[in-house]
Amino acid sequence: MLIANFKRIFVLKAHQMLAKLSVDQALMKAKSHAKKGEIAEAKNLYEVILYNFSQNKRAQQGLADLNKIRLLNTSQNPPKEVVDQLIKLYKQGQFLLVVEHAQALTKQYPESFIFWDILGASAAEIGMADQAIIALKKVISIKPDYADAYDNIGVVFQSQGKLVDAINNYKKSILLNSSNANPYYNMANILKDQDKLDEAIEAYKKSIELKPDHYKAYANMATTLQKQGKLEEAIEAYKNSISLMPNYGETYSNMGNALQQLGKLDEAIDAHKKSILLNPNYALAYNNMGNVLQQLGKLDEAVDQYKKSICLDSNYYEAYSNMGVALKDQGNLDEAKVYFEKALSLNPNHASSYNNLGNLFQYQGKIEEAIYV
Repeated sequence: MLIANFKRIFVLKAHQMLAKLSVDQALMKAKSHAKKGEIAEAKNLYEVILYNFSQNKRAQQGLADLNKIRLLNTSQNPPKEVVDQLIKLYKQGQFLLVVEHAQALTKQYPESFIFWDILGASAAEIGMADQAIIALKKVISIKPDYADAYDNIGVVFQSQGKLVDAINNYKKSILLNSSNANPYYNMANILKDQDKLDEAIEAYKKSIELKPDHYKAYANMATTLQKQGKLEEAIEAYKNSISLMPNYGETYSNMGNALQQLGKLDEAIDAHKKSILLNPNYALAYNNMGNVLQQLGKLDEAVDQYKKSICLDSNYYEAYSNMGVALKDQGNLDEAKVYFEKALSLNPNHASSYNNLGNLFQYQGKIEEAIYV
């Protein structure tokens, strides 16, 4: 009964509308509604025309176009609660779960920018590089001017060792949004590893200019300055990093190395002690502390530090080699040889260990063995 009444009302309205408007006028009005995004009004007009003129091609096409718009809007605009739940999982660090949900949602909403973006970022976080690249390329196809997607895909390429592709994407990201610090920082890290130190420092400085609290940029710029032998500038950069992130032990230890290079050995020891206090399981800091103590001639204390370093990381070949040097200086030559050989078993290409072992043989008067090390 209700359906029958609805049909009668619809027929009456159809006749009333077409009595006032010609078919062409009705089509133009429907098109105008569609352009304004007034989908319901446009749909009503097309249906009225087709009720009276069921073969009208323009009305049929108009209605079909409206259905495409509706489907497109549905695929692009998923429910807010679904988006919010996925973002919540991402912020909680549940990246594998996010990937599983996002993969399903991208099938349901294939043109939804947000789902592809979250899928790409989450896949990158858990090492699913190929999936991340596919998702991020889809993000770029939907929104070609989205700078963050180029930055994110650059990070994935960088993790794969595809450094040219990574840098090209960082540059594209910067071109689209020059106010984002991240691509400058990411690109600087590649340039540092490539020993393009001046370029790296400029990129770090730009990153810091855009994000003054970027403690990692200060820390990495400091190691770059240290590579250049600019030790005072490096220490200043380390201090800036520490002022922003005082609980990051690695920075203290790196600064300790720079202080040692400057001959400020007591300050270097204090820096390494602070590093160890913040991270008692940081093998590198114990090794670095051992190096300073060895330079001070405190060999027993140095050996203790190297032992702690090796205990924390049994594959730390540099600590074995440094221990060997300290033992040799103590006169424990046979024991020193064992540590040099252990270092070489862990890293057959470690030049310092070959040199140290050669020096040991020479010290023992084993000239021929020294020559062939």
